Amino acid sequence: GTEPLISNMATLPITFTKLYELPTLGINSADIKFGSLTMSSDKFLCVRESAGIAIVNLQNGTVNRRNIQAQGCIINGNQVLALQAAQNVQAFNMATQQRLGAFKLPAGQSVEFWRYVDDNTVAIVTGTSVLHWTVSSNQPKKMFDRHDNLRGCKILNYEVSGDGKWLLVGGIKKGAGGGVEGRMQLYSVEKNVSQPLNGNAGVFGAISLPRGGPKAQVFCFAEKKPGASPKLFIMEVGRDKALGNVFKLAPQDIPAPPAAGEDFPTSMVVSKKHDVIFMMTKGGFIYMFDIHTGTTLFQIGRAHV
Repeated sequence: GTEPLISNMATLPITFTKLYELPTLGINSADIKFGSLTMSSDKFLCVRESAGIAIVNLQNGTVNRRNIQAQGCIINGNQVLALQAAQNVQAFNMATQQRLGAFKLPAGQSVEFWRYVDDNTVAIVTGTSVLHWTVSSNQPKKMFDRHDNLRGCKILNYEVSGDGKWLLVGGIKKGAGGGVEGRMQLYSVEKNVSQPLNGNAGVFGAISLPRGGPKAQVFCFAEKKPGASPKLFIMEVGRDKALGNVFKLAPQDIPAPPAAGEDFPTSMVVSKKHDVIFMMTKGGFIYMFDIHTGTTLFQIGRAHV
């Protein structure tokens, strides 16, 4: 069935701990939004303000403000701050006050979405392509061209598989009926081939299977069609079909409470320790799924957190 296995608030499998109320640290509430606030680790977050940027230390609650004008800012757990202004992109080590790499995007190109995919690499999605930039270098590497499936989309996420062989970029756009539609592009690095998908949020994971051998790389994504309940897809990628036993689940229904309305998934994360998929929605709902079966283990709304 699709009913959550856990519904008793006394047996919550997640412990929620409030670290800070950002406005009490001096962060303007108007700046606490997608595009202005970024968090690439559990140590720091970065906020683009009208007068510059603010770096919040999540370990002690201190705020470090810099008079830097930028259109985008992201900082990793090692205090490497990446900045973007027009076509200019550069990185600084805030701990050592050292400037690292810098480069300039081609004329007419801009950063539509970016994030750290590891401590040293920033993925950048422009209007036409996806780049990987080693922050100590002065030249990014083009990974692939954006598929036409993403035309007109607001890019929300980008993922890299654990083995580095699969890349995923996803976004949303207004549908013909007025609702929100999710669009994705799944790219195989080895085959240099893209597959367009309809999906709102996706992630990769590596799991052990009864067949033995190396862990399987699995691709998980949620699709929410306007007026329909969302569904969860989990499938193995990269396995030679000639070997057989390709892992793939039938699409699983995701229980959407009546209060969710036209809510839709926005992000997914896989717990390597527990083989659990965490999914969040725009409306603040959190779900937990078993990655082996797609079973909904738990769900909770923002009002209960």
